[in-house]
Amino acid sequence: MRIEFEYEIYNEEHIKITEASTTLFFLDAQTNKVIKCPDFLMEMIEASWKEEK
Repeated sequence: MRIEFEYEIYNEEHIKITEASTTLFFLDAQTNKVIKCPDFLMEMIEASWKEEK
């Protein structure tokens, strides 16, 4: 599983100066296999996302 965030950055005059994105993925340290996002982290992300909207 991966989570992608896209965002825009504005300066003090509210002019967009750049766009960016971040991709998160989760890896089991013992098997080196991609795993799903841990539930506690997904809950934190979802709670934060709802606060922002």
